[in-house]
Amino acid sequence: MNQAIADIIRGHIDSLDFVDKIAGLVAPLTFEIRDKDNNMVEKTFPIACCVSADDCKEGAYNELMPDSAYKTVIYFEDQGVTFVKAESHWKYYQSTLRLVCWINVAKILGDDCSTGEACTLAAHLIAEIIRALPEFPENHNPFDHVYSEVTGQEIRNPGIFSAYTYDEKHTQYLMYPYDYFALTIQTNFAICLKGTDVYDSGCVEDTENTDNTDNKPVFVNATVQNLVPNEIYINYDRNIDVFSVPSITDYSVTLSGGAATITTVTIPDLGGGFGTYVALALNRAVVAGETGTFSYTPGTTPVVADGTTIEAIALTNETITNNVV
Repeated sequence: MNQAIADIIRGHIDSLDFVDKIAGLVAPLTFEIRDKDNNMVEKTFPIACCVSADDCKEGAYNELMPDSAYKTVIYFEDQGVTFVKAESHWKYYQSTLRLVCWINVAKILGDDCSTGEACTLAAHLIAEIIRALPEFPENHNPFDHVYSEVTGQEIRNPGIFSAYTYDEKHTQYLMYPYDYFALTIQTNFAICLKGTDVYDSGCVEDTENTDNTDNKPVFVNATVQNLVPNEIYINYDRNIDVFSVPSITDYSVTLSGGAATITTVTIPDLGGGFGTYVALALNRAVVAGETGTFSYTPGTTPVVADGTTIEAIALTNETITNNVV
């Protein structure tokens, strides 16, 4: 969901004169690379969510690090989405993102800029970003009543980059003639419930399907993939609400290779506040050839169809398809 909100905000600011290298939502990714002494070391980089693992292997992991070739490097960090309320045919949410901006002062102001100009540049850029945000709520399907505002800011705080590994080369970019800041941006928005239609006048009930009896999520299969062998994906035939995350105790897993404990339960967001599968993270990897089953008993927060309160049914001893090789 926040990936889509980041893209909306990015669309408002990427035409500003100082915007050079800009990405949407990022996540910290840690992997091993060779240092200057040819030793393998672990480093963490901000990676755009749209970048693939293959792209990273080709060097894309470096794209959002400070670079003197750019005027600015800008990206968004996920600070969560909060469900606010349900009202009539609407669900209201509040998104929180952190916009991180690294600045090449000389490339924007010129090499002969004064110290005073350099010191106030970040404040001027922040003001431009705030002015670029929409003055009134907008509609961006499937989101409605979208309104963003800056609720906090940090300037020249090295902690802005604390989630990432900055070696000597990149640390120099945190000193003059470079600068940086972060903005906390909160976005309020609404989603019209499924089984309804959105018109210019608002969200109105679909009278042909007021009971939504055909919206019950139906279990399709459960799989373990080779790339993520410590997660079980429980797939459904339709969209499910990402905020209807069951408790760990609602599930049980049995594997032929020995005991396995569920550590987390999530419903990954596909970008509109809904997902299509429940992910069970395990305390160990499933190995090739291992067989298993799982059961699900709905608890206080059951899996529900997106935009409804219609619950998925209980499941008992369902087979887990093991794709680990």
